Amino acid sequence: MHVESSGGVAVGKATTFNHFQASAPLTPVPLPHRIGRIPAQAPHFQPRDLAESLTAHAGRPLVLTGTAGTGKTQLAVEYAENAWRNGELRLLLWVADATRESVTAAYAQAAQDILGRYFFDPAEGAQAFLNWLRPAGGTEPRPWLVVLDGVAEPADLADGLWPPASPVGRVLVTSSRRDVDRAADPVIVQVRPFQQQEATAYLERALARHPAEARPPAALTALADRLGAVPASLALAVRHITAEGIDVPTYIQRLDDRGSGVSAAHAPLRLTVDAANSRQPAGVAAPVLQLAALFDEAGVPRDVLTTGPALALLTRLRGGDRVTAADVTRAVRVLYDLSLAEIQELPAAAAVLVEAPVRAAVLAALTDDTLGDLVRAAADALAAAWPQTEGSLQLARLLRSNAWHLLAEHESAVLLRDGVPAVAFRAGRSAAEWGQAVEAVEYFRLLARNAADVLGPEHPDVLDARSQAAVSRGESGDLRGAVEELAQVLDVQQRFGSTRLDTLATRHHLAVFRRAATDGGAEAMAELAAVLADRTRVLGAGHLGTLETRREIAWAHLLAFRAEFADEAHAVLAAVERVAGPDHRQTFRAREVVVLAHVRAGETDTADTAARQAAEAALRVFGPDHLATLEWRSWVAATATARGELATAEADLTALLADEERLLGPEHPETLDTRGMLALRLRESGDAAGALREYLVLLADRRRILGDDHPRTMDTLWLAADCHGLCKQPVRAVVALAEVVARRTRVLGPDHRDTLIARANLARWRGEAGDTVGAAIDLAAVAADQARVLGPDDHNTLITRHNLAWYQGEAGDPAGAADGLAQVLADSERIWGADHRQAVTTREALAEWRRKAGLADGDS
Repeated sequence: MHVESSGGVAVGKATTFNHFQASAPLTPVPLPHRIGRIPAQAPHFQPRDLAESLTAHAGRPLVLTGTAGTGKTQLAVEYAENAWRNGELRLLLWVADATRESVTAAYAQAAQDILGRYFFDPAEGAQAFLNWLRPAGGTEPRPWLVVLDGVAEPADLADGLWPPASPVGRVLVTSSRRDVDRAADPVIVQVRPFQQQEATAYLERALARHPAEARPPAALTALADRLGAVPASLALAVRHITAEGIDVPTYIQRLDDRGSGVSAAHAPLRLTVDAANSRQPAGVAAPVLQLAALFDEAGVPRDVLTTGPALALLTRLRGGDRVTAADVTRAVRVLYDLSLAEIQELPAAAAVLVEAPVRAAVLAALTDDTLGDLVRAAADALAAAWPQTEGSLQLARLLRSNAWHLLAEHESAVLLRDGVPAVAFRAGRSAAEWGQAVEAVEYFRLLARNAADVLGPEHPDVLDARSQAAVSRGESGDLRGAVEELAQVLDVQQRFGSTRLDTLATRHHLAVFRRAATDGGAEAMAELAAVLADRTRVLGAGHLGTLETRREIAWAHLLAFRAEFADEAHAVLAAVERVAGPDHRQTFRAREVVVLAHVRAGETDTADTAARQAAEAALRVFGPDHLATLEWRSWVAATATARGELATAEADLTALLADEERLLGPEHPETLDTRGMLALRLRESGDAAGALREYLVLLADRRRILGDDHPRTMDTLWLAADCHGLCKQPVRAVVALAEVVARRTRVLGPDHRDTLIARANLARWRGEAGDTVGAAIDLAAVAADQARVLGPDDHNTLITRHNLAWYQGEAGDPAGAADGLAQVLADSERIWGADHRQAVTTREALAEWRRKAGLADGDS
């Protein structure tokens, strides 16, 4: 029998054992669909006589313009919600605080939702969405409405961001500006403050439950005049009067007492903030509102506002009187009661959010110094609240959105003047840790550019951000690109010393990705050894950095089937656990190496026990929804497969796939990997046709998401080719494997282990297709290259020699086959022992070819 050159028993989620993943898109959502957070309709909403203007110009963009507070957003809300309720729309997109960046991001998100495709470049995603909006002949109409709320700079919409004219599409823009892009042929609708009678009618209706004597008609008229009949100001006045339980004349007197330096538009907000600040705990609500206003419109976890850095700043802003976490909790409730903030119980955490108009007014009133103090405190508070283990992807996304908002919306010079804050690096690592490597690459690159503008291109934090971008690039599957970027960073870092901590870290990552790119090449392994020596000398043998390099070296040797490194794997685990404890992430990574060591030694029962113990520990430490827990469940399924428990493995993987689709999405890299493992179970249980069907669907998904050259895509093509062969389609197997060989040669290089394995498999299926002579010739060439690159005792070298002897016999030389297999058997027994499955397989093949050659036992 021939032997498949698959690199050995499959452990984990890839036959090549790399864990490099790319970010994945969302699943296409069904229509009708809403995107964006649409503000709630204001209580006591006052209809305006604008219906004719909003409906009479089909196909042309409508721009509601007017001064701040005139109700433009509320009119847009009424228009959008009415259209949605009436079933007039298949798609509703709302973009708040519309800038060029936020509109582009929202369009890209819409394309991702609708098309089920992740766009690494937001501009590409935005264009895809605009293309989708264009009506296509012969297709079902898809009525849509795009609302761009709060456009501060109309020029942001120029150069391709206006949605296209469409008989089934509508565009609604709100802005205080009238100088919009005339090329878009917009209809300008001027929104003015209430008329006197409208303002008075609004106040009468909104204060209807107030005692009549507390709202005399003359006072209502005077209040409308005092506030310029501005709807937003009137709404704040109503909330203040109601919350404080005062009459209208008293409120007017308080406005007058507040001073003449406050505009009519901002006076009610200032008065309401003053009222909140006077409530117990006195002097806390206003600073809390200022801090909360800095964060993302989706809300900030409430715990962020009660961290040490937050409390320290709030105490300072309070004038030195100590602010406690309980004070902040009560102040948030006060802000909620006075409609200055909202509290939302999100799946990830309780969040505090400040609506855009309040946020803008609060931040506009701050001095530059106070704003700078708030921004830096907000960054420190977010870092302090960020848990070491994010219990769910939803929480990770909420924290990340706030970190990115701080960096994107506030002056870089303020936040970065003393170096890149810790929260900036934590946000990028969060994306990488959850398998969103491409997102992490883009984020770290942007961080590096912004930081370089403030700190200079050779600042250590800038180089660290560039290094993190390169590492994430490698984790996305672009090994050579990662090596190139890391080498560039290292060139700069080494000018400041080759044994600095950051330089050592870059050297470590560079050696790791060079090892992966060359699959354990001698030069890369020598670099890892040099890094280990320097880390041991500089950091000490017990430092986690030193132990991580030891772990990588042991992992590389075990991937290459060097079972003698099993003792080193156990030693690394013991050392990491001694230093970091049993629950540290690095301890779990060291456990992976131990499980692999047991598999390589053929100790499948012990491997299964170790994997199950690690999975139980991950569940206890990280919780059921964490990526680490899901990954260890896949290890359990893999070790069950190694033990031959295929039914158990299939049941475990089926349950895991359902959880990954629910928690991560159906096209997250981990979900795709589990689908691949399920297909492998089908193949190993004898259902090659079923496995082929699954692999072909998975291959199409991976080509679309990751690209043709990604390692996972090439692995899937290889496995599909193998299933073609098992389904008696050897020619199709040869064609597919020829593509794998070509791509791996170009992407990985001709001497990479995976390239050599693909060549060996191609030669084998060439023999199964009937060209036994050609197969033997090709296998001889591969065996020579593997012996040169991997070594004569390498697992794959011996498999190729085994197959070479087999096809030598098939080509008409049974005696030569027997002689070759005898040599392979002797080497297998010397390396692994007589009972190893490779030795058993070769012994059976040798007996078969001896019979065919007419040789007795012992004859050569």
